[in-house]
Amino acid sequence: MRIVLANDTDVMAMTAADLVEGLLAQKPAAHLVLPTGASPLPLYRELVRRKVDLSAARLTKLDEWYRLPRRHPATCEAFLWEHLLEPLRYPRDRFLAFDSDADDPSVECRRMGRAFEERGPADLCILGLGMNGHLGLIEPAEALPLHAHVAALSEESRRHPMLSGVAEPPTRGLTLGIADLLQSKEILFLVSGAHKADVFRRWEASPLATTFPSSTLHLHPNVTTIVDREAAYRSTSTPT
Repeated sequence: MRIVLANDTDVMAMTAADLVEGLLAQKPAAHLVLPTGASPLPLYRELVRRKVDLSAARLTKLDEWYRLPRRHPATCEAFLWEHLLEPLRYPRDRFLAFDSDADDPSVECRRMGRAFEERGPADLCILGLGMNGHLGLIEPAEALPLHAHVAALSEESRRHPMLSGVAEPPTRGLTLGIADLLQSKEILFLVSGAHKADVFRRWEASPLATTFPSSTLHLHPNVTTIVDREAAYRSTSTPT
C-alpha cells in the first residue's frame, strides 16, 4: 500500500493523471475501470486538459443507479460522458457499461459480468471512498458479492450528491463485485474533502470487515492511495 498525501486537489489530480498517463504510454489498450463522483472529477478534468489519448483504451463503468432513464443527467453514464469521454472523443462502441434502465437488473448484471470477464481483469481500477466505506455501490453487508450484482442502496448512497436533484432517489444500483475490483492489476484509490476525514481515518485503521468494504483494499498488493490534506489532516503520510 502506497499512500500519497497531496497538498490540494490540483496536486492530487496531477499525481493521479501522471499514473494514468504512464500506464497508457506503456499499454495504450489498457483496461480501466472508472468511477463517478467528486473524488475522481479533478482527475478527469486534468486528463481532458492534457488531451490524453484514450482511443485504444478499454474503459468500463464501475457502477450505475438503477431505474434512472439512460439519458438522465444524474446517471453515472451521463457524468462520465460529460466530464471525460465526450471531451476526449472516446469511441462509444469501446465503452462497457451497465444500462441504468434495463428491464431486468439481474439479467443486466449477468450480461455485464460476462462482458467484463471476456475483457479480463482491469489494468487499473480507479476507486473512491464511500461515506459508509462502500466501494462503487458495493454496500456494507455480512457477505460481499464477488461479481456484478444488484445492490440494495444504503441511505448514505441514496443521499449521494449526484442524486440531489432526483425527487425519488433509486433504491437499487448495479455494480461490479469485490472480486472484480481486487483482481485488478493496480488500484488507484482517491480520497478528497474534509467530509471524508473521519471515514478516511477509519479506513486507515480498519480491520478487514465486510461491513466496511473499502477495508478489503488492504489485501491488494498494488494500491496507490492519493488523499488531499482536507481528508487526511491527521495523516502521518508525507505530502507531495
